[in-house]
Amino acid sequence: MMFKLNNNLWEGTLADILIRYKYKKLFYGIQIKTTKKISKKKRYQFNHTKGYEGLILICVCIDENKIWVMPGEITKNMDTLNIGGSKSKYYGYLIKDNLCEKITNIIKNNELILKSFDDWNIPISKLVKREKEYFYLHKSKFPFKLKRPKVENGHIDSYIKLNNIKIRFQHKVSFIKKNEKVSIPFDKMAGKINKKCTRKPYEVDDFDILFIHIDNENYLNKIILIPSSDLLERKYFKNKECKGLTKIVFPMDFVKCKKIAKVINKWVVKNYLFDLDEDKEKIKNLLINIAEYKKNQNYIEEFPRVPDFFEYYGPKNLRCYIETFKNLCIKNNLNQRFENYNQFKLFIKNYKEEMKILRPESAYKKEWNQEEFLKNINLLISK
Repeated sequence: MMFKLNNNLWEGTLADILIRYKYKKLFYGIQIKTTKKISKKKRYQFNHTKGYEGLILICVCIDENKIWVMPGEITKNMDTLNIGGSKSKYYGYLIKDNLCEKITNIIKNNELILKSFDDWNIPISKLVKREKEYFYLHKSKFPFKLKRPKVENGHIDSYIKLNNIKIRFQHKVSFIKKNEKVSIPFDKMAGKINKKCTRKPYEVDDFDILFIHIDNENYLNKIILIPSSDLLERKYFKNKECKGLTKIVFPMDFVKCKKIAKVINKWVVKNYLFDLDEDKEKIKNLLINIAEYKKNQNYIEEFPRVPDFFEYYGPKNLRCYIETFKNLCIKNNLNQRFENYNQFKLFIKNYKEEMKILRPESAYKKEWNQEEFLKNINLLISK
């Protein structure tokens, strides 16, 4: 049975992927959970599996290429799903082939949620929902076409292209407190320590511009655009010389905010507050200057995640490249992070022959084309 997939959902929605089956305008939701490898206790552990009743739950072990497919109802009271050996009652959901047939059986034998794309595309978190609303509110008036990245949950929330130069934005939404002070969190996930999530400041090449939306009726038509170069100069980014900062605090009204206006960050509003109607030329000039700087300095992009390298330098069908890269790293015990594009390019060059041989899972799907794959490998090396 053929399905129509849709993975253009906003980050933070209940489902990760939507599938259309029989119905033309309605979709079923799929939630995907991953674990890198089997635990020391010989169990495959998947976290945050509670609350997906009415969805299809797909669990993936990356190192072993194992996939379990089950109705979300199975884990409705389980924060963590542990799958043991072949005798485990959940091990029976393991599939060896024909994923479509398994999904079809789940759809036919379970009561699943069926609704439109717009209804699925609503973030669960109020903060993320607010960010989405402001993004579309300001996108319509922005002087250049803002695009969403193909890979969500990275440090890039949107981007534009000027003269083939990509300018990347990190979006934040904040409200104005009673004392006219605005506080913006300036950090990102840093993994887990003792099973607790930790955070750290952004690094200099995570994005090019901090795009701030102010949640206030008086500022609905205004935005703040802070170039990363200015944030670096003021020591907000983490690098070898600086620990970085995890918060940006500034006053919106210098008169009302007397307590902090004399001390903290007047430069934010003074230099980078723009009206989307009155200041379009100023916004254009700022972005053009950044694009010219990156072009003239032979700017080397540095990304926190490999998918961003492929998205920026690679072809449209990203998935097979990312899968191939991960498989190569696991096979050769290599670090999956690059410090700059030159390292990325060197990796592709050194493992060119292996990339030709090692077939990704998506090679078995229609969008994968071997000739195009090999052609693009050569393009990546020649850039």
